[in-house]
Amino acid sequence: MQFKELPSLIIHLPERTDRLESLRQELNFIQPMQIQFVNGIRDPNPMKGIGQAHINTITIAKGNEWPYVLIMEDDVVFNGKENTLPYINTALQNAPNDWDILLGGVYFGSPKKHNEYWSSVKDFCGLHFYIVNAKAYDKILEYDFKMHIDRWMGSQVKCYVSNKFFATQREGFSDNTKKKEDYTKLLKKYKLL
Repeated sequence: MQFKELPSLIIHLPERTDRLESLRQELNFIQPMQIQFVNGIRDPNPMKGIGQAHINTITIAKGNEWPYVLIMEDDVVFNGKENTLPYINTALQNAPNDWDILLGGVYFGSPKKHNEYWSSVKDFCGLHFYIVNAKAYDKILEYDFKMHIDRWMGSQVKCYVSNKFFATQREGFSDNTKKKEDYTKLLKKYKLL
């Protein structure tokens, strides 16, 4: 799998035009070839809206019979800037054989080192950048909306996170929590690219 071959879906609330310019700047660092925007979902219960938006991306990937899909949220940040794409390509060449999901970074979780580039992770938070293997589409589409989708995925499919987090989330107003969020304090125990 080559990064440049991955179809890319970006979850975005259309009214959040403030995120588009910073997103475009960040995408210059990874240069995805095929990008499609998928509308975020507003729901009185943000957990359900977020879950549905991510389910919609998997439905698109499955419907197109893509062997893999890259899913990003519109507030993604690439820590290594111009070093991000070379790191991703090397990491993908060293991906574990049994992966269902590859994550660019998380905010909660206890990764267990698998190899120089990847660690397995079960209970985690963070779907701002992840690649899904087609073999996991059907399982993910069984999501029942009873817990946060990232926590649920970690309990259902084989997830790995990069040992050097190359993707994090931009600080700013969160439509989910209805306040300004800065998750960088949660990253202190992890290694960033």
